[in-house]
Amino acid sequence: MDISIVGRAFAVETFTYSPPKDADTRNRPLVPASNDTETSMTYLEAEAKFGKPAYIKLDVEYAEVDFLRSEKFRDWIRTNRIPLVVELHEKEFWDLVWNDVPHIRFSPWHIFFNPLR
Repeated sequence: MDISIVGRAFAVETFTYSPPKDADTRNRPLVPASNDTETSMTYLEAEAKFGKPAYIKLDVEYAEVDFLRSEKFRDWIRTNRIPLVVELHEKEFWDLVWNDVPHIRFSPWHIFFNPLR
């Protein structure tokens, strides 16, 4: 299996941000950009560049809700049957779980969509 590491924020829609300077877990890509900026990569741009992913682990510091609220992203995951693990930081995030996509809850903070291909 090939693993591609991309040093850009992953998003439903593009946005401009200041890239983190370290691996601190308090980094938030949605904080308004300052001088040094990057543009995020949408899931469709990533697919065009790297092909359909075999698996996605989504832990984007509270931006998971953007993905869970996106019908287009949900349809893309469902149609392509892409295994997707999402970290849900807050109890109310669980209300956004897609009931029409096969899934299992495997920890108090994680859900796994399309666990069987």
